[in-house]
Amino acid sequence: MSWRAWADSSRRKYAEWIEYPVEIVKENMRSGTVRPCLVTRLLEIYPDAQPTSAEDEDVIRQVSSSLYAGGIDPPVISVLTFILYMTLYPDVQKCAQDEVDRVVGRSRLPQMDDCKQMPYLECLYQELHRIAPPAPVLPHRAMADDRYDGFDIPKDTSVYANVWAMCHDETVYPDPDVFDPMRFSDTAAQPDPRKVTFGFGGRACPGRHFAQSQIFITVSSILWAYNILPTIDENGFPQLPKADFTFGHLSMPKEFRCRIVPRSQDVVRFLQRKGDE
Repeated sequence: MSWRAWADSSRRKYAEWIEYPVEIVKENMRSGTVRPCLVTRLLEIYPDAQPTSAEDEDVIRQVSSSLYAGGIDPPVISVLTFILYMTLYPDVQKCAQDEVDRVVGRSRLPQMDDCKQMPYLECLYQELHRIAPPAPVLPHRAMADDRYDGFDIPKDTSVYANVWAMCHDETVYPDPDVFDPMRFSDTAAQPDPRKVTFGFGGRACPGRHFAQSQIFITVSSILWAYNILPTIDENGFPQLPKADFTFGHLSMPKEFRCRIVPRSQDVVRFLQRKGDE
């Protein structure tokens, strides 16, 4: 019966995840110490910040917890995946750094205005999403009876889209296990994987544009400031990590080791100045 104990524990954790933050906001609203946010705006629709039905309150909890989770996990996963593959593909890292240096120079950090001038970095970001989609399967619900490939799908059936399989389809992406940003160049023109990795239809991620901007700034800044290198063993040989990932509702790189070192002493002095401002 271990599965039942796991299910009971998961149910309690899930309830805490969606209920506790909203209750904290409501308490702060009553005490006058709340800071404006999405939850306050939704609760202010109702007198005394009390939704008129359990369904309305559940919607507020689900929306707020989903937005929080979506803004925390996937960007971190994308950055970890980026660091892993820069360790494994130094030639890709060098091409990306050359583009950042050409567009940005060495006297400032990248800005959002630089994005349109960095086509290789755009291709690199697409390849990060393709080779390791943060959400490998996406749940949907059948809104009506359907039939697919000989299978009957009744209305309200949970249907999981296999995003990982879509992004590793050899007929769409040749050599799918190879990290190759140039597959998304104008000459190759393979489909943009973000059309599926961010979800599709009514379940498409509403924060995808913000997420892409956040990842661009993070990745380009790391490339500007640091070299990502493999660790060295006692005999002086590089130790490349394995591209192993967890698999579940979210997929992320398993623990790996690398070295992240400043590209120059000028970078160290620049970052120290920025830290003192």
